[in-house]
Amino acid sequence: MTGFRVGPGGIRKRFDVDADMMTYGKVVGGGYPIGIIAGKAKYLDAMDGGYWEFGDDSIPEQGVTFFAGTFVRHPLALAVAKAVLTKIKEDGDSIYPALEEKTTAMAKEAKAFIEQLKSNVSFEEFASLFYISIPPTSHWGHLLFLSMTLDGIHIQQYRPNFLTTQHSTEDVKKILQAFKSALANLIVNGLLEGDQVAAKKYLSGNSSIPAGARLGKNEKGEPAYFIEDPDNKGAYVEVGRP
Repeated sequence: MTGFRVGPGGIRKRFDVDADMMTYGKVVGGGYPIGIIAGKAKYLDAMDGGYWEFGDDSIPEQGVTFFAGTFVRHPLALAVAKAVLTKIKEDGDSIYPALEEKTTAMAKEAKAFIEQLKSNVSFEEFASLFYISIPPTSHWGHLLFLSMTLDGIHIQQYRPNFLTTQHSTEDVKKILQAFKSALANLIVNGLLEGDQVAAKKYLSGNSSIPAGARLGKNEKGEPAYFIEDPDNKGAYVEVGRP
């Protein structure tokens, strides 16, 4: 996972690790099913018999270890992997710094918002990876991820997340908007610890809710804002949702 998410040389080069063997996951296949075992020749020779090429007179110099799987050596996955690795080789030194800067900036804004709402949720990042953690004592914290999903951001609890070169500035804004909205709504409704006044202020300032509207729940049990009904004293009219 950290192979080509953190730089052209992977985590091995970033931390100067002289690894004998490495494994690489789906990112090297551009999302296609693939896994790669790489390493020093003296260890991998036991797998493929040493250097040889298909189609000429060369043959494995040692015994070959049998291994198989559903997508082993799949032609499409290999073709995509070659294209991805070629792109990384040619443009990697410019791609990764920009990607990491984008992820760091997103995390910085999310952390500032968490601090503003005095929440104990955490938003961690490294290179192009980011991870949102909910305190184990927060029984309803998992709703944060459901709320973000309903806002169009595919995210799962206990799973790492990644920005890619294809995520635009607008995409990052949508991720942050979904995160902030979810966190503020859970705090306002007492489902996560935090400053309810600050959360309510954020939600009011990011909608067309009239000044003086009160936060409550509608007949469906959903959070909603209400104003007093001018034609029916003591009654209230729903004017919008957070």
